[in-house]
Amino acid sequence: DVLHWHAMLSTSMGYFESLVPTLEDAYRLDPLNQLLGCSLAGSLNFSGRPDKAMMVLDGMDRFSRRDLAAAVASLYLGDWDRARELLRGIELRMGNLPPDFADLLVDAFENPPRRSFVEQSFVSGVQDGVLVPLVAFEALLVLGSPRAFDLEANLEGSYFEHRLPEAVWHNWGVELRRDPRFKGWVRALGYDQHWRKYGWPDRCRPTGLNDFECV
Repeated sequence: DVLHWHAMLSTSMGYFESLVPTLEDAYRLDPLNQLLGCSLAGSLNFSGRPDKAMMVLDGMDRFSRRDLAAAVASLYLGDWDRARELLRGIELRMGNLPPDFADLLVDAFENPPRRSFVEQSFVSGVQDGVLVPLVAFEALLVLGSPRAFDLEANLEGSYFEHRLPEAVWHNWGVELRRDPRFKGWVRALGYDQHWRKYGWPDRCRPTGLNDFECV
C-alpha cells in the first residue's frame, strides 16, 4: 500500500518509466493488491505499453480507478467501444462524467477532426450549467487539451489544489504541456524546484538556470 501511494505521488510529478520494474516486482509478490495493480497499469500506460496494462487490469474487480486506467488503455489501443463503455458515468476525482460527455471524449480520439467541437462542448457544458467545472477540467486534461485552462476552474479545496493529476502526462498531451498556463501551474506547485533538486521527469527538461520545457 505504501508503494502504491509512492507511485501515485511519483506519477503526479511526472516520473513513471522508472516505476515500472519496481511495481512489477511488487505486484508479483502481492497480486491481490488491486490498488498496486492500478498503479502498475497507470505507469505502463504512460510508458506506452497499454497492452501490458490491460493484462494487469482484466483480472480485477471493477471499481472507478481500475475502470479509468482500463479506459485510458483502451484509448491508447484504439478500442473505442470499450473506452465508451468504461467512461460512461465514471466517477472522476470531483464527480461523475455524464454518459453523453464520455461519448464526446472518445469521439475526439476516434475522429480527430471533431476534437475542436468536443473541446468547445465541454467548455459550453460548464457555461450552460450542465457540467460540473472540475469534472470538465479533468476530462479535458485526460484529452490532453489546453482548453482545460479556459475554464478558469477554482482549484482551491480540490484534489488539484496541491498536485498535478496524473492525466497531464499522457503521450497525447504535448499541446497541454506546452501551454504557458501549464508551466505556471507547475511553478505554483513548486514542482520545478523539486525537479531541479531530485531529477527531471520523463517529459520535461531544463532550458537554462531558471526555465524548463515539457513535451
